[in-house]
Amino acid sequence: MDKQTKIDKLNEQLTIFFNTINQIDATDSQADKLDTLLRESTDLSFVSPLAIGMSNFCKRQFPKEFSLEFYILFLLMSLKLDNGDICIRLKKDSLLELVKEKILLGDSNLETLWEAQFESLLEECLTFLLNKDVKKSQLINCQACNDSPLVAFDFDNKAEARVYLRRFYQYEENVSAFIKGRVSSVAEIDNETIEKYKAQIAMLFKDETNSDGQKKAVALATLSPFTVICGGPGTGKTTTVLKLLLLLLANSGMSDPRILLAAPTGKAAGRMIESIQSGKGNESLKATALPLFKNEDLYNQKLKLIPDTASTVHSLIGIYPHQEVPKYNPDHHLPCDILVVDEISMISLSLFSKLLDAIGPNTKVIMLGDKDQLSSVEPGSVLSDICCDLNTPIEDNLSKILESMTGFSKEQFLEQFGQSYTVGKYVSLLTFTHRFSDDSKLGNLAKLVNQAHADQDLNREIFESDLLYENKEVLTNHNLINPRVGSDEIIFNPVEQGDKKAISKLSDLIAKTMVDYYNPRDKAKTGFIKLLVDKKFVISNEDFASKANNPFKLLDEFRILCSNKDGDLGVNALNEAVSKKLKAIYKQKFDKNSTEYKLLADDVFFPGQVVLVTKNDRNLNLDNGEIGFVAYSSEEDKENSKARIFFPPKDGNKVREISPERLSNYTQGFAMTIHKSQGSEYQNICMVLSDKLNPVLTKELVYTGLTRAKPRDTNDKVIIVSNKEVFLQAIVKKVERESGLALMLAK
Repeated sequence: MDKQTKIDKLNEQLTIFFNTINQIDATDSQADKLDTLLRESTDLSFVSPLAIGMSNFCKRQFPKEFSLEFYILFLLMSLKLDNGDICIRLKKDSLLELVKEKILLGDSNLETLWEAQFESLLEECLTFLLNKDVKKSQLINCQACNDSPLVAFDFDNKAEARVYLRRFYQYEENVSAFIKGRVSSVAEIDNETIEKYKAQIAMLFKDETNSDGQKKAVALATLSPFTVICGGPGTGKTTTVLKLLLLLLANSGMSDPRILLAAPTGKAAGRMIESIQSGKGNESLKATALPLFKNEDLYNQKLKLIPDTASTVHSLIGIYPHQEVPKYNPDHHLPCDILVVDEISMISLSLFSKLLDAIGPNTKVIMLGDKDQLSSVEPGSVLSDICCDLNTPIEDNLSKILESMTGFSKEQFLEQFGQSYTVGKYVSLLTFTHRFSDDSKLGNLAKLVNQAHADQDLNREIFESDLLYENKEVLTNHNLINPRVGSDEIIFNPVEQGDKKAISKLSDLIAKTMVDYYNPRDKAKTGFIKLLVDKKFVISNEDFASKANNPFKLLDEFRILCSNKDGDLGVNALNEAVSKKLKAIYKQKFDKNSTEYKLLADDVFFPGQVVLVTKNDRNLNLDNGEIGFVAYSSEEDKENSKARIFFPPKDGNKVREISPERLSNYTQGFAMTIHKSQGSEYQNICMVLSDKLNPVLTKELVYTGLTRAKPRDTNDKVIIVSNKEVFLQAIVKKVERESGLALMLAK
């Protein structure tokens, strides 16, 4: 369906919608007219099944109270949840903007026809909700009650008045109660213990510069049963938590605390373990930490308590399909003394609440994340809300203890960043990056994106500086690793808005660039495709054991990250383009009569195809977001066309081989959305943004995409493909999700 047809259809539906609404009045037949509206709603594209379901439920349960206003409220609530919001703030202007974006699709003609009707409808609805004593209703009630489907929050303050679906209110209340309860239970600490920790922290960081933030984070986490260490890429979150764990283990006495590690996705969990294992094997860390322990044997014994495996949050607490209550819950707590959870910005409110329910009262909780990254695709912005703790200075008593433990003054601790502090009662903000030097173009670009001004004209400094190497011909050249590009690590390839022919050509060039990275012209280099060709599609354990030419490492050398799934520059189109070029390369390498050539006939699973898992699969031990590739494990399997999908090791086990027939929830993974890439890092990236502004293009999306790149040398590149004006608009559009969690935590 083209855009105009969609607009015409929507116009017809809106006519029916308002004709039906205009017939509803306060007569005895109001219930019948509401029935008619609900029946017709099933055919309205802008009314979700959730809105219809909630309306039907409440009409049955509360026939005397259900009215048109509540139907409109459910319609708005479903739009809000789809937008990532937790609740509805009862403000006409913001709700009208929601309607214009989600129902009227930002179309100027539709807005001209229907904006006034929606504005009038919203005004009537808000007058009803705010002026009627709804807090005594069975349908919508105050937060102190627990039986109404809706919760009225802060109705006494109309400027902050919100309405929740009850379960979402309970999630926020649960999270707030957990954090407040843990923070309030910070134990008193004597001077002798403070001095001991001071000496130990100084020892752990004695050879490091710019470690003030890390010391502060370790000190705060030592004191508190709940702490969040927040910071961007390369700020040392994993290093900090590893030193913190060693400090806790050194002071655990004869006991062996049980430690569990987790992250929202399999990829994030895997990367967390890579960092932990690398740190545990670091001789420099050993040299600084060893004096904390009596001898090397004790050090090695305690070090083994830090796991070499990490779970997804779903697996950790035991969330399984068709199971109402997780395995670990308020009545059955996780068997651990210390829990570390990484990448918490990716966790939805509902999952976060369930995770906290599973934590026992004596478990120390340490959470890591980057507040500037994208929030969960599901409703909520947990980390952003929790970081409200940084908006107020810490109490004098805590400040004095931290000063004593670290040797830093209160003034240093309260060093301001804009309107925020670098330490709160339970949140530490790491600001110094060890990944990027002061002159790193990628690091400075990420910083500028985060600091983008409301005035777009001021942001043009990004293009006027030397941060970006703007060149339309770079992709045409394909082979980016060459002297012509030099040491410019960020290349901006401009896109003309709406130029279908140019965009189609650009899609082809992006695909060829990826294939060229996987199949380098330099004979001394091995790429992913080159390896598979050399091995004639048969991959052995020796290949996976290789440090330099491990297939998974080669696969992560380049990745296409897109803002959108659909469109000429979306994930689906680029995956198809890469697949086509990949097969063309293979056909050049093999004889038409060869076994290898014949295997390319399979359009679904062919050698070298990258596979992205889209749903957790407990039976196959696969997590949503995991990436594998298609190849053969033996010559016999190849001759019999028995392909395998290889996935990286998990939980200390060997590489996993999955038969394609067993995989049900997957897509191609050469290109992926920036959302899906969270928790991953790639040596080179091509970040492709839609040529037109759309709701997903935000500051957080651009920042998250940029920080997926982890260049290893000057030849590594970040390619940005975008319309210049769209890019500038995106970086000033900040995601702001409606919730009440920050307010609850602040009370």
